[in-house]
Amino acid sequence: MLTALGDPAGALEQLAARAAMGDDPSDLPARSAAELRAAILHRDALGDGAAAIAAFDRALALQPMSLEGLAALDALCASPEERAVRDGAFARAAATAQAVIDADPAVAEPYLVLERLREWQGDDDGRQLAAQAVALVAGETVPLRRDAPEAVRELPAELYHRAFSPVARGSLLAVWREAQEAAQRIVGSDAASLGLGRGTRQNDRGAPARWQVVDRIARAVGAAGYVLHAVPGAPSKCVVVSDAIALGAGFADTPGPMEQFLVARRLVLLRERVGPVELATDDQVQLFLAACARVAEARWSGAAGLAEGRVEEWAKLVRGALDRRARKALAAMAPLFADLPPPSRWRHDLLAGADRIALAVVGDLGAAAAQLRAEGRGAEVGALARFAVSDDLAAMRRALRGGA
Repeated sequence: MLTALGDPAGALEQLAARAAMGDDPSDLPARSAAELRAAILHRDALGDGAAAIAAFDRALALQPMSLEGLAALDALCASPEERAVRDGAFARAAATAQAVIDADPAVAEPYLVLERLREWQGDDDGRQLAAQAVALVAGETVPLRRDAPEAVRELPAELYHRAFSPVARGSLLAVWREAQEAAQRIVGSDAASLGLGRGTRQNDRGAPARWQVVDRIARAVGAAGYVLHAVPGAPSKCVVVSDAIALGAGFADTPGPMEQFLVARRLVLLRERVGPVELATDDQVQLFLAACARVAEARWSGAAGLAEGRVEEWAKLVRGALDRRARKALAAMAPLFADLPPPSRWRHDLLAGADRIALAVVGDLGAAAAQLRAEGRGAEVGALARFAVSDDLAAMRRALRGGA
């Protein structure tokens, strides 16, 4: 009203009083709205950019995810000092959005805020991933990306390991790796039944042109020593056998984003020497570990409730699959069995870490979600959407692209 009467100074005085009213959280929207109106007055009626920036910043301190305030502040800030104010507001908005997502992952607003922040920051790759997360959380169809920047560098070790929880990379992983030959024989795929041999191997002297996409993914996840086999039959075949991966024709030449996500995840498991874990059931993992404990002469509470005959049967298989050195190494690990996490939790966390790295390599949340749902792991999609808008994923994508 006072502005319409030609008294912007009076209007600003009233707005300042409203902005200072109350410290209750319920007052924040009204206080922030008053600061926003004051900022617009400074900008449009008085032409005072500096005062407008300060008022927008105060409004955003009260309501950090206000897209109106963030957009206006971004448009006003030009000098390095002004951009520092804007960047601070962006950082508050991102932190608030992540906190809201952590509290309630089903709310779409914070994902939308993060999408717009990526846009204003000039990160189109991150913007598209966030847009996919917005669509996923809103229950809409998530389109696949055909233009995601390719991974051209190996993921640095620090970022790679950050994708896994402490449970995934703890004592149970050490036990499994020591008994990996037995795991491959008992619960894994068999090279002979797949027809693997010299005639199917593709990368004796480097990967041929039609397998360059797979080779690029292997280098990105740090699985440089892998052995690649091309196998006849189902084009969708993708099987890890120890240090080898057997692929059908659907993964050659220009595999789609879903195929790339799948092969990336399985190459991560190959690198970790846990290939059989993905296709084994939780019960099989539990039984295998009970057998390992029996061979190591260790007490393990996780074996409680398992049929004695089955444990002994699998223990014989483990003994037969491991050489003397491996059996002695497993026995030396006997103390670790006292603190092993639940096998189902370990397997879940291990696969979740591999999913995160595969998403970072492929850069397509739509493809990742479609692949997980096709495997009956749709319950994991929400967690991957949260990771898609995280700072860790952004750092991984930059490193894989060779960016700063």
